[in-house]
Amino acid sequence: SRNSTASLSSVATAILVPLGAPDRRTVTLNVYIGLEVDVESVVPLLTGEELTAVRALRGVVTLRQLAQSLGLSVADELSPSNREVLGAPPRTPSTDAEGPNDAADPEEEEIDDEDAWYQRNVIFFGPPGTGKSYLLAQRARTHLFIERDDDILRVTFHPEFSYFDFVGNYRPAVGWLSVAESFQPAPGDGAARPQEPRVYYSFEPGPLSRAIVQAARNPDRNVVLIIEEINRGNCAAIFGDVFQLLDRSMDRAKPDLVGLSEYANNPIGAWGAWLDERMPKDSSPTSAWRDQQLRLPRNLYFFATMNTSDQNLFPMDTAFRRRWSMEYVGIDPEIAPRTEVPVQRDEFRPWVDVMKALNAKIVEATRADDKQMGPYFVRSSSQDHRVAPREFASKVLFYLWNDVFRDDPGRIFDEEIITYDQLVTRYLAGEQVLTQFTKAPQVSASEVTPKTTPPTI
Repeated sequence: SRNSTASLSSVATAILVPLGAPDRRTVTLNVYIGLEVDVESVVPLLTGEELTAVRALRGVVTLRQLAQSLGLSVADELSPSNREVLGAPPRTPSTDAEGPNDAADPEEEEIDDEDAWYQRNVIFFGPPGTGKSYLLAQRARTHLFIERDDDILRVTFHPEFSYFDFVGNYRPAVGWLSVAESFQPAPGDGAARPQEPRVYYSFEPGPLSRAIVQAARNPDRNVVLIIEEINRGNCAAIFGDVFQLLDRSMDRAKPDLVGLSEYANNPIGAWGAWLDERMPKDSSPTSAWRDQQLRLPRNLYFFATMNTSDQNLFPMDTAFRRRWSMEYVGIDPEIAPRTEVPVQRDEFRPWVDVMKALNAKIVEATRADDKQMGPYFVRSSSQDHRVAPREFASKVLFYLWNDVFRDDPGRIFDEEIITYDQLVTRYLAGEQVLTQFTKAPQVSASEVTPKTTPPTI
């Protein structure tokens, strides 16, 4: 029997995944690596050194934790004796369709649609300052096992962003034309070359095209395209005919196809020619580029952020939204950085306490979650962790005045203040502008959140 670190990843694979061809195992395990496994369910399957190593673990752990604790490589193979115990197919250059595979019965198991490791298209939404962008980057590395920076691509949608920015378009470029040997550089320009610039047009790929090719060329690695502020652009126009590719296969009976687009697209013109030059030529059913037809690779993920409190956003229609898994990122005071803010010019309080008190007032006024402020709404870069008064005014006070209490500022500000100019002037002069707030007792970070027990303000 091989040592335990060389087999437990394949044990996990055999438990959760109908094993396919050996060269697909690594990608398949990456999909399931965030799932939880009861250690006791693994113990009866092993013997010898492997059993001893597993018994050192207790309770329910994720496959990633199981791997990390024993220094696994997810590509390692199961030892021959334990492969037989698990009913996994033997390691051969190709897997016989009639070989044994009793570890996972596709007729008895169903895909959990809420499982983020199946979902290839996920939108993270919530109030501003909750750390959505940071969460996306962490998810990519900890759950999709992305280690290379070039496997994480980013793009930000905005009102002027178009289909041609996203997919690609002809753009002007500069080339150089050689000239006669008699070429003479201008006086003082001794470094000049005997060439003349020429403007021409070439296809420049957008972030979507680069992500597709990156994933198709590296099927053993996961690739993620992070879309920041997805609802600040016109999604229907930006995705265009790529829209139908968002339908990804979820058929557990065909694990090698999970994540591949169910329907193909036929790129024409410059985009099709560009893809044909760079996509791997493969006629297998799992290919993302076959017969000039494009499908999204199964190892390509889309993670997007959506800030529901922003103004002047583009509506996201139901047909588009239902092709994404929506994950709410709420306010967690426990992750708030160590930051103090000046509720008055010279009176500093912990941001987590101020955030709770202000959010209670926001929820009371709006009866909604999306206008609240998250732990990262304002941060300090100074050594004393204090936010400067002008920064607090420009971020927190302006947000409260303009976006939350615009129609009734007297709910939280001094009722004598009628313009934002008066608000900032009086605040920077040291006056109490958050009169109702400053009269409230301070709220400790250990107390309950304002959603359940709003403090008296």
